[in-house]
Amino acid sequence: MNKKLIAVTLLPVFCAYAGENTGPEDIAKAAKAREEWTKEHFAKQGSPVPDGGVTVIPERRMLLGDETKKRRIKEHSDIMKYGYINQALPQTQSLLNFKEIAKNKFTKTNGSNEEGLRHKIEEIEMAYPFKGVPVHDITTMLGVAPSVNYVEGQGWSGAMQYFQKDGLGICSYRENNLKFSHGAAIIPEEDVTTEVNGKVTVKTITGKENSGFLYEVDWYDTNYFRELKCADSSYSLDKMSSLLELARIIDNNG
Repeated sequence: MNKKLIAVTLLPVFCAYAGENTGPEDIAKAAKAREEWTKEHFAKQGSPVPDGGVTVIPERRMLLGDETKKRRIKEHSDIMKYGYINQALPQTQSLLNFKEIAKNKFTKTNGSNEEGLRHKIEEIEMAYPFKGVPVHDITTMLGVAPSVNYVEGQGWSGAMQYFQKDGLGICSYRENNLKFSHGAAIIPEEDVTTEVNGKVTVKTITGKENSGFLYEVDWYDTNYFRELKCADSSYSLDKMSSLLELARIIDNNG
């Protein structure tokens, strides 16, 4: 099933009256009160809560619009008929063409909070040690970019690697460190497996004949949200098995 989840990265916005009698303790207290209010507000709406990590609930308890419900029915029907979601995705073509497009996309600046494609992770100021995909599991490295959000004075809370992998095609791996992004996600339990080292896992194959296929595995724990995608011209369940195995290797490496 497609990645039918509600997922956000939320940073609570804290505010306090900065009058002449407002000291550090008053500001901290107001910030804490604002944080608790924010969490309670999102929880009441059935939305992801800042620092909430991953929550798995039955689909019937999720607040889904009519269009989303229709899309899910169509996707389920596609999987029963084809084995994949029968839909062409722009990101499939973007990945398939990435090797050529990336040649002119590398940034020449190493500014700490600058976005853009780099040649290696050392050119990005990270808030934590980013390990990513092991070098020996990559055929050709195509670039790396900062991702999620920049934490002032610490660095980026995530990164995205682009690479070529024999047998899988052109791939991307995205990592979100929850300690710095305060991310949260709500996922329908009908979509969940535990195929990546026993962790909450969602896998999908989406594509059309003659336009390419996107293989995706997302997995979640209390420390990270991770996303691995590979685009290839053909459909094969063996590719999904290989993608899951690579996800397990990445997870063990991190």
